[in-house]
Amino acid sequence: MTLTAQVPRPVAGPAAAWKFPAAHRSTLHSGLRVVRYDLPGQLLAAAVLVLDVAPELEPEDREGIATIMSRVLDEGTAHRDGSAFAAAMDGLGASYSASVNTSGIHLNLEAPVRFFGPALGLLGEAATSPTFPAAEVERHVQLRLAELEQERAVASSLAGTERLAACFEQDSRYARPVGGCAESVRRIDRDAVELFYLRWVAPERATLVLAGDFSGVDVEAAAETAFGAWSAKAAAASRSDQHPRAAAASLVIADRPGAVQSQLAFGLKAPDRRAPYWADLMVAARALGGGVNSRLSASLREDKGYTYGIHAGFMPLRRDSLFIIETAVQTDATAPAVSEVLAVTEKFCADGPTQAECTEAIDFMTGIHPLRHETARVIAASAAMQAAFNLGDGYLDDLQDALRAVTPASAAAAFRNHVYLADLTLVVAGDAAVIGSSLSTATGREAKVISV
Repeated sequence: MTLTAQVPRPVAGPAAAWKFPAAHRSTLHSGLRVVRYDLPGQLLAAAVLVLDVAPELEPEDREGIATIMSRVLDEGTAHRDGSAFAAAMDGLGASYSASVNTSGIHLNLEAPVRFFGPALGLLGEAATSPTFPAAEVERHVQLRLAELEQERAVASSLAGTERLAACFEQDSRYARPVGGCAESVRRIDRDAVELFYLRWVAPERATLVLAGDFSGVDVEAAAETAFGAWSAKAAAASRSDQHPRAAAASLVIADRPGAVQSQLAFGLKAPDRRAPYWADLMVAARALGGGVNSRLSASLREDKGYTYGIHAGFMPLRRDSLFIIETAVQTDATAPAVSEVLAVTEKFCADGPTQAECTEAIDFMTGIHPLRHETARVIAASAAMQAAFNLGDGYLDDLQDALRAVTPASAAAAFRNHVYLADLTLVVAGDAAVIGSSLSTATGREAKVISV
């Protein structure tokens, strides 16, 4: 019998430094800005056409029209109808989608590198020559109305929507969902969608992000073919793009009679992600409620048993951000859970994170960053975010450096200076008759009850 020699177990070395891929910028004849990321080995390439068409540009009586418009772009073009467009995408092994957020509209494409040129042509077709068939516009309006009805029926969505209305002044677009409300969506028709498109969608308000292994593809020529002849001109912006105004702190109960659970949604207008102390705020939020070992989780989940999970964090907007705390608890635990959230947060404001909490938060956020950017699709999405919010090509790298420089003292100071419990709004989706009185006692505020 022969014994094989034991091989020592490999020892992991220090993590290699990771940087966001280098950006290569160019401009097409149409004026469309192009940002390319060369990613060797990424044979499934991605593109995002970022349209600087933010919700605040929408007509006030037809909010949600950007969402409807984005969803109808591929339902018919000057060259083919919606079915033929979908078949052409499928034939190339490509996928297409559209999304809208507070920064604007993103048209997303993913395709094998060898078919990327024709797929990019289809993206250009949808963006530059849509026909907006009236039947398809109406279909998407009805689908959006059904979504809104469903969102009102789901406690977490309901609480999130009402939190926007409670945290921002009503003259701010931020006070209402990006996709609009039922009243405004019902007013949207084919002519309004086309007028909105013609007014705002143009090369000067767009950026094309490309990511993948383009070593065998003349991707610049493909982009020029797809978008070089785009000649649309955009109107001058007419609605304000200033920082939204915060509303006074309040307690709102979205009444759900008979509900066995309460959805808690705390909210507070907070600084912009461009702020020099944004990394400090991220670390503080992670320590307070960003993971299973956070302060809020340890108290409300592990110690008190009020919830299966709780989250705290800063949600970036086009301007400023929203500090949020979210969880769901049984109805009879609503007031005790709210009191505990406030008590833990108040103590955290006073003490700040420990060195161990700070180290864990920094290690997690810097360590997860390269893992999240393993594909061309995610690289393109992150680059599109940088373009949409005018953050600059080096934003994510600078953020990683800023995170590594955070200390317990700097995180505590940033959080203490920008999170004031007295200004924290609370929206609860639950049974108002059962929880109303005890919530007023727990928060010291009179509850405003709204019907769902």
